[in-house]
Amino acid sequence: MAKVGDLIICPKCGNYGRVVWVSKDERTAGVRCSSRHRFTPRRNLISTQTKRENSRLEKNMVFLVNI
Repeated sequence: MAKVGDLIICPKCGNYGRVVWVSKDERTAGVRCSSRHRFTPRRNLISTQTKRENSRLEKNMVFLVNI
């Protein structure tokens, strides 16, 4: 059972991230990772260019994780 403030492994990079949100049923948590991850803005998904050209690196992204 995770609580807000606990450290959990990030599902994308394997580094530790901090739990910032826990659902009421305690099955899902939001994990904020301080590493840089690739992010593709929604408006660029339709573009014909490659995904990497449209993406950018973002810090402190939050991922939903089943615990």
